[in-house]
Amino acid sequence: MGKRQTAPEGAGSTRYRFESIGCVGEWLSLSTLSVSLWATVIMASILDVLTTTVGLRRGLSEGNVLAGALVETLGVGGFVGLKLAAVAVLVTTWYLVDEQQRYAALAGFGGVTVVVVVCNVATIATS
Repeated sequence: MGKRQTAPEGAGSTRYRFESIGCVGEWLSLSTLSVSLWATVIMASILDVLTTTVGLRRGLSEGNVLAGALVETLGVGGFVGLKLAAVAVLVTTWYLVDEQQRYAALAGFGGVTVVVVVCNVATIATS
């Protein structure tokens, strides 16, 4: 019988290597989801401000009572401030809740904002 050979130092088992790759793959997919959801939130929020501004300049009124009061009092800057405050609450929520709730919060905020933008565009197009 010969001397038993061992794996070179630093070489782990094949199973361990595949598990590590799986974890990296999972992290990358969650990271991609985070980036996609944040991009949606940011772009939809910018489009909401732009479409609201266009609508107001065309004589339309703001449908949200709080936003409407801020626009009457402070102009479009009041609406921008409200949007920034809402995003700040979203960022705070992101840091306070677990991972699953983070994605739900982003998806909910982004989804509602996209719907608002679509409604704004439709209202402007038909006015």
